Amino acid sequence: MSGAQDIQVVVFGLGEEEFALPVTSVREILDHRNAYRVPHAPDWFLGLTDVRGDSVPMVDLRVRLGLSPVEPTLTTRVLVVDVAGVGAKPLSLGMVVDRVLDVATFPAGSVEGAPDLGGRWRSDQI
Repeated sequence: MSGAQDIQVVVFGLGEEEFALPVTSVREILDHRNAYRVPHAPDWFLGLTDVRGDSVPMVDLRVRLGLSPVEPTLTTRVLVVDVAGVGAKPLSLGMVVDRVLDVATFPAGSVEGAPDLGGRWRSDQI
């Protein structure tokens, strides 16, 4: 990164759409793996998987965002991210994505807040 104001992100794809998460949120990127299903869980919740001895819940991000499910391919990845959990302890979550494209850096001034366009994605998801 060239400056303190730069934002570094992991760019990933779901279908034709591209998304990004801050690098600081992504703990690791794994090849796709199957999860142990949890009875009566919603379709988007794939189950639990073992990541270095810890049980990590896995989410099919396509299904969670309203896209149709697809079979995993050679490019399917699991982004293990840390999200706010109960109390001060973060929760690890495995997000299944179609592909990881890049790690990119953007100047903070070039990133704008997302407008609510009334389309497929809510502004808090963009």
